Amino acid sequence: MTIWTASLDDLTNAGTLTRSRNKVISVVDARRAQNCTILLSKLKLSDKEIKSALMSMDTKDQLPPDMVEQLLKFTPSAEEKALLEEHSDELKSLARADRFLYEISQITHYEARLKSLFYKKRFAERLAELRPRIAAVVEASKELQRSRRLKKLLELVLAFGNYMNRGQRGNAQGFRLESLRRIGDY
Repeated sequence: MTIWTASLDDLTNAGTLTRSRNKVISVVDARRAQNCTILLSKLKLSDKEIKSALMSMDTKDQLPPDMVEQLLKFTPSAEEKALLEEHSDELKSLARADRFLYEISQITHYEARLKSLFYKKRFAERLAELRPRIAAVVEASKELQRSRRLKKLLELVLAFGNYMNRGQRGNAQGFRLESLRRIGDY
């Protein structure tokens, strides 16, 4: 039998030519899988690199904050975890998104880890946003502490309260600030 006269079936049966068609298995919703694949292509990291970044709280800064936020959308549901687990012996046949979802489904407390990582990534930005407000509150507090007029006003309120409560609870050393709301009732 020569190669020129052999049929395709003869060659396949003889082991000379093998055709392999890899079937791609996907158990995740098609739209969700497509969106996940798009995100993964933007990240340009392997599943293991993403998993490693999550496990180490991204100490190498491989994951941008916006991508971490996007990854939160791809937390596998319990149903997806069960379906992916059924195909754990066929990982190479799973579609890209399915393999990724399987990998992250193996991470304990995946969603909590991702939320913590997102918080960590956004912390400096949020602190920068809040710094002016914090400074304003600190400055207002210092101003109130230095104010002689406020001190005199509070002394008057205490004296007034002691006068109103003489014989019952008079001669108090102080009062609660919430009591100031009730001054208008008298």
